[in-house]
Amino acid sequence: MSIKTAVLGPLDLVQKTIEEGKAQANLQLINYGYTNDNEIINLIKEASINSELILFTGPIPYYAARKVLDINLPMIYVSYSGTAFYKVLFSFFETKEWIKENNINFSIDTIQKDEIEEVMGELNIQEYKVNALEYEDYIAADKIVDFHYKLYKEKKICFSVTCVTSAYDRLKALGVPVYRIVPTLNSIREALKLASLQAESINSKKAQLCVGALKIPNWSSIGNYSPSEYAQQRMRLTLSEIFIDFCENIKASMKFVNEDEYVFYATRGSIENITENYKYIPIIDEINKKLPFTVCIGLGYGYNGSNAEKNSQEALKYALSYNKNSCYVVMEDGKVVGPLEEGKNLQFYAKSQDEELLKIAEKSGVSIITLNKIAALMNNLNKDTITANEIAENLNITLRSARRILSALVEAGLAESVGEEQPSGRGRPRQIFKINYKKNSL
Repeated sequence: MSIKTAVLGPLDLVQKTIEEGKAQANLQLINYGYTNDNEIINLIKEASINSELILFTGPIPYYAARKVLDINLPMIYVSYSGTAFYKVLFSFFETKEWIKENNINFSIDTIQKDEIEEVMGELNIQEYKVNALEYEDYIAADKIVDFHYKLYKEKKICFSVTCVTSAYDRLKALGVPVYRIVPTLNSIREALKLASLQAESINSKKAQLCVGALKIPNWSSIGNYSPSEYAQQRMRLTLSEIFIDFCENIKASMKFVNEDEYVFYATRGSIENITENYKYIPIIDEINKKLPFTVCIGLGYGYNGSNAEKNSQEALKYALSYNKNSCYVVMEDGKVVGPLEEGKNLQFYAKSQDEELLKIAEKSGVSIITLNKIAALMNNLNKDTITANEIAENLNITLRSARRILSALVEAGLAESVGEEQPSGRGRPRQIFKINYKKNSL
């Protein structure tokens, strides 16, 4: 099965990569080439929705994606090795009457300085000075242009080398002797091989077993919804039909445990498709449209069937404790995802071997799972501060419980009140708290 693979980068490099990738049968390469850097972010977002893997033609768009994407989408980029620098040097030598004794001063971005020094050493070039702009995070084209242009204006270099197309065009317009470095065919082929291996892994993962457990916690109250035995039997039939249709849609096998609990067995790929990568699960809405029941679902993955079944029951416990319609997932590594609900989907671990986190839990008296949930919530909100109302609403606990958690963190010196906010409409001002333990340690 071919995996939808977005190839993202400057248009000419994307076309070159797709041409080289025709031999990779398990990759469906899709063109996401751009001619303007301003297109990068929108293309990344579009690619993340419509593809299962992203292959970047260089590090700049890859680093940009790491900043804007908060999903576990596999991403690979074509590296710019020192080998690619050889072509630039030969182009430079062709335009100059150059001898080894002449000094070469130049600036370069993307390629590490030690790789450049290795190339110069292999060519036995001793008289040179390189100014390298090294980075491991997204860097704007403006900064790259400023780096090279400043060195040229100060007469510290005689030419510059860049991998960024827009920087190349702008430096050229500024009158800087500039060379654009592009990845070698070998680098592109190596990246395509990695993408192909990743595609195999994705296909293997898609076939992984998922065990789902569906439970109706208010089933015993069916008599309250209708005293008629005929109406109750129709409700039973309607619920069974919805469940059967759901299983047929995702090609799952099923088991009726009893009237209020069903189990189904599906592949990871079918679950990820039906939930749109764990955003929601449609069967809950389908049941709610026709029946007055609360629906709780647990999805579990494992390294074997027994482990997947155990994790589905663990996930079901989270759903039941949420006290309303909900679906939770427990991954094979123990990560919990849920509830599958727009804006409230958290990812956290119920256990931890992290010594710092264990100390925090012991010091505050707040459980590790609650600490992890708060950390996941703050990451979702992209904030360093939080209110009791936000905790209560997103974790579906009482406001009193949320305040008690924050009080415990304050007493332990792990949180502090930093202000107040006035809610819209009437109501008392809400205290704003800053959490003083590191979110990324959770």
